[in-house]
Amino acid sequence: MRTTSAPQTGSLPLMLAALLGQNAATFGLTAPLISPSYTILLTVLSTVGALTARHLRSRALGRDYLLAGAIGLIGFFFVIQATIVRFGKSLPIDFLVSTNDMSLLAALTLTAAVATFFWLTDGATLFCCVWSMAMIGLAATLNLNVITLVCFGIFLYCALFLMTHQHTLSQAGTHGRLLVVKNPLLGLQLRTAALLWVATWTLGVIVAVPLQMIGRNMSLATVLERWKLSPEANKLRNNSKPHLTFDSPDSFAVGLGPVTDSDTLIYRVITLETHYWRMRTFATCKGNEWIPFDTDLSGKTLLPETSKDGRNIFKFSPALEGIRKKTQLVKAKIEPLVATRAMIHLAEPRQLLADQGTINRRVDGTFALVGRRMDIALPPGPYELEADVSNASPEELNNSSVNYPKEILERYLQEPNVGMLDTLAQEAIGTERLPYNKAEAIRKFVTNRCTYSLDAPACPLGRNPAEWFLNESKVGYCDLYATAVTLLCRAARIPARIATGFNAGETDPDHLNAYHLRERNRHAWCEVYFTGYGWVPFDATVLTIDATMAPLASAPLPRAQAGKLPVGPLVLVGIAVLGLLGVGGAEFLRRRGMLPGRTVISAEELYARRLLITYKHALHQLKRHGATRESAMTVGEHIALVTQRLGDSVGSAYERLARLSERTLFARQPTQESDVVVGQEALAALKFALKERKH
Repeated sequence: MRTTSAPQTGSLPLMLAALLGQNAATFGLTAPLISPSYTILLTVLSTVGALTARHLRSRALGRDYLLAGAIGLIGFFFVIQATIVRFGKSLPIDFLVSTNDMSLLAALTLTAAVATFFWLTDGATLFCCVWSMAMIGLAATLNLNVITLVCFGIFLYCALFLMTHQHTLSQAGTHGRLLVVKNPLLGLQLRTAALLWVATWTLGVIVAVPLQMIGRNMSLATVLERWKLSPEANKLRNNSKPHLTFDSPDSFAVGLGPVTDSDTLIYRVITLETHYWRMRTFATCKGNEWIPFDTDLSGKTLLPETSKDGRNIFKFSPALEGIRKKTQLVKAKIEPLVATRAMIHLAEPRQLLADQGTINRRVDGTFALVGRRMDIALPPGPYELEADVSNASPEELNNSSVNYPKEILERYLQEPNVGMLDTLAQEAIGTERLPYNKAEAIRKFVTNRCTYSLDAPACPLGRNPAEWFLNESKVGYCDLYATAVTLLCRAARIPARIATGFNAGETDPDHLNAYHLRERNRHAWCEVYFTGYGWVPFDATVLTIDATMAPLASAPLPRAQAGKLPVGPLVLVGIAVLGLLGVGGAEFLRRRGMLPGRTVISAEELYARRLLITYKHALHQLKRHGATRESAMTVGEHIALVTQRLGDSVGSAYERLARLSERTLFARQPTQESDVVVGQEALAALKFALKERKH
């Protein structure tokens, strides 16, 4: 007579340890970098998957229901995605698919959640360590902090228990499994895992300290240099593109060679006008990096003066430059979306409304959360800022005194190689003698002499980066442009410094007067000091065609595109069958009209092109009437020429269109349909004014 054995139920301690370890890894990666809401979603999915797999395993139904469960999970993901796109809920799926890095992160975490449906054997359950280790490693790479270490400790203990428990189960056989999952054997396994956990941490500390001490000598770059690899290998090595580090309080390296950026969303700001968002400033150029002045790195911890609606109000006294003349008060609401200690701000902060109990303010006026480490566990809360922004005219800046304060002279007139740039500075300023005119001439000189490119070569070690950039390579991006303008200004006896932070960013399509500051919007520029007026930005990259056409000035993703599912990354790092099902499902929905089709160009780019065509038409009309814009003219100079030659009515109509076009080209702000309408109305008014002038 044939007998059948009862279905074997999986070990409950094994499943619970696997679930705890994987959820700890998921929390360490997603909570600080994305959103607690997304972390909760993944935790729920993982728990449902593990319980479902256990139920199916107990009934020996795994093979029959495994595919149906996976397809159901994908369907659930589609429902969540469609809900977010349609109703604008807070789960950040559109943010996750906005960049390659975030898509990979979403694919990895979602695949780990899907894998819990496959926990139909002890070995499959143990395989969760692979996904968990990948997530812990990625979390440590992107944002190493206390939460990451705690999550790693939990995962490590769970992984050690899993290995101990699985080994004990395999040794016990079928009849001994019930004894293994109960005391006293289960307690012995827990204590064994704890001892292994302590030993692992101890060994890790013992090994990590000497490795950290000799890490520089053991780096890949040093090893490659010692091996003296072939030119082909060195070429491959040089093709790896680093990211510029803009928010370090200690230094700002320039001339790194080809770099890359990403679409990662860093801040969301609300303000009535576009501005440069300053994060750090640097005064001293040493070799290929900028560093703060000797005493500027140390800051002063400020306490709030009062509070409002449960939030603290910090008031700031003027920094080194003193009280400014000719300023306008600008208000902004700033929401950090990633973990960061630095806090962006405008020109001269006056008041800050924040949740923090203390703020660290440096001598140069920049401020941040208290502490030296750049990383923190979670994004700081939103804060509101009031700042004085200079609106002085070129004439007023030209009339400012050149008797600079001692603190400004000792910080911002230093040159790394005295005399090396004097000839270039003299060539740039020509016959100009007034401070604003000299700084503007230097800015145009650098723009006309060099080409903007993110694939610029690296500056050789030991070379003056500005001299090498201006005389030899003549190709670079914002770091070398800012360095060149700053050092040329100093050679011309004009105080100048480097500022890093963000350009104006991209308009938020869903909110009025809101802007997104992404990783690709990070920027460096020169700031020039004018007595009585403070620091004024002089950015040479805004005059370059390549810079305005680069990703820095690109429009935000349309909402329809942001709502697409990250199917591609799932194919790369997920399970092949699920990836193919997702691609097929998305294509089916697209053909049915439930998902938008692929677009080649965004609406904002089309609006920008239409506005620039309208502007060129206006320039053609003015040229016919004797008001040609020469290549060296600024927009303001041409407006003044048109007004002088053709009258106020023509000049007023042209100014509206010219300012719109200037913002499109140089202010890094996407064009809206309303801008095109205003531009066409301005062109019509211009033609009418020219026609009336004839009569």
